Amino acid sequence: GKYFLPAYSGVAFSYNDARWSTRIKREDGIIGLVAGLGTRAVDRVDNDYPLLISPGQPGLRVNVNTQEVLWYSQKNVDVINLITKRFETVPFDKLIREVGYNYPSLNQIISIYQNGDLITPTGNMMNIIEDTPVITFSRLLKSGPLVYQVKDMLNILSNELHMPVDIEFACDGDIHKIYLLQCR
Repeated sequence: GKYFLPAYSGVAFSYNDARWSTRIKREDGIIGLVAGLGTRAVDRVDNDYPLLISPGQPGLRVNVNTQEVLWYSQKNVDVINLITKRFETVPFDKLIREVGYNYPSLNQIISIYQNGDLITPTGNMMNIIEDTPVITFSRLLKSGPLVYQVKDMLNILSNELHMPVDIEFACDGDIHKIYLLQCR
């Protein structure tokens, strides 16, 4: 469509001071993941939240019940509008209704909210126009390589630099390719 954006992006830290469980070690690190440009992962804005993941305990979630997941899910996506040539924030549901299934790796990024439950879509078996898509990254985190790729990047970089690091990364939709954008 008229927007330029990665499928998803984020930040990751090799050292985690924001542990939400005693099962998470500080050296496990932390990942902040968002759909679209990574600006929402770097700085929390409005009532939007990045999804937080501990690479050492990827199944251990901050928000566990459906209502918490809905409340703390990302609602807006940062994009570059190719027509106006401006950085814009677009409500995710509006973006999905505009671009539909052309959004890269959509079934990896969203769950569908139906009848009080969040359902992970199977293939393209979802009606994104009538149903309510919610950014959960459920399928990506269950079966995709993202957490292991980011964890490996953090380990390699912090070992080679002999200090904790933080990185920014993005994915264009091919879940097997994560692009390192910056390391500090």
